[in-house]
Amino acid sequence: MLDDLIVDKKINQIHHVSKKGTLLITIASLFIIIAGLKFSQSIVIPILLSLFITILSSPFLFWLRSKKVPDVLSLALIISLIAGFGTFSVGVIGSSSSEFSTNLPIYEAQLKLKMAVVFNLIESSGFNIDTLKIRSLVNPATVFQFVSSGLNQVGAILAQFLLILLMVSFMLMETSRLYSKLSTAGSKRPKIYEKTSDKTVSFIQILIQKVNRYMFLKTLFSLVTAVCVTLFLSLYNIHYPFLWGFLAFLLNFIPNVGSVIAAIPVILLGFVQYNMTHAIIILCFYLVINTVIGSIIEPKFMGKGLGLSPLFIFISLLFWGWLFGAIGMLLAIPLTMVVKIVLETNPGTRWAASIIGSS
Repeated sequence: MLDDLIVDKKINQIHHVSKKGTLLITIASLFIIIAGLKFSQSIVIPILLSLFITILSSPFLFWLRSKKVPDVLSLALIISLIAGFGTFSVGVIGSSSSEFSTNLPIYEAQLKLKMAVVFNLIESSGFNIDTLKIRSLVNPATVFQFVSSGLNQVGAILAQFLLILLMVSFMLMETSRLYSKLSTAGSKRPKIYEKTSDKTVSFIQILIQKVNRYMFLKTLFSLVTAVCVTLFLSLYNIHYPFLWGFLAFLLNFIPNVGSVIAAIPVILLGFVQYNMTHAIIILCFYLVINTVIGSIIEPKFMGKGLGLSPLFIFISLLFWGWLFGAIGMLLAIPLTMVVKIVLETNPGTRWAASIIGSS
């Protein structure tokens, strides 16, 4: 009896040590994977962009197939649309960001002069604040530099547009055959693995559907936001309206803070071109458009499909932004959704998915 107790105790100790060892191996593996992604981001980023463009385009491909359009023609049409949008984006980013970078010292000098006038008005009004300390801590001109560096990074990715377009073409060709390949692979497995195969196909379908729904709706609302911003700034005669519209389109993919980041340089530019009154009018426009689209219309259509905690949205922005830069922040939410769905499929990690989730 005593021997049995000793044996059971040793077995429990071994099991406990084994669990600790598995946990340490998992953590070490995660660090190695993250380090590998960081090191190879020049290869990973174009692949991720190609993958998400493919997921976004695949429903259109299936819709054309349902209308009896030949696959070759469907693929050519989709690639032409992507190429047209990409060419326009490269043109806008290239010409506008180059001109903006050239004029950047002028804007910074004018902004400093106008800010000095504002600080002098504050001092003459009798407000007891240390304007010298504020000037040393806050330099609005750095916003222009931040925007310029961000646009240069996006421009560097767009420079690989032909490579991305080629990868999207091959991915779209494989998309239509993906489910049939999985089903065929599953039918060739032993019977004991049939249920596992069905679960794999179901998991991939759910994963693609959820990511596709989010990307489609977010792209649609981002496009509407970009059109509204471009039209308003064009009518208001703000410099580079297409550039700011494109920036609004991109940054709208970043929840909560993206629209704020997109508005700040335009407000400052309005202040530089005109005065504080015009800057406030631009601020009010951004508040209205982002409130109507981002807080009223978008949640109505999105529903609870996003299913991410606001805290983990913020954490994901920091993590993917650190890992992949500006492009990582744009893809942060879809990537985090993929992680959440993967965690949900494993009974052992569902607790982690519930923590990431919004409910």
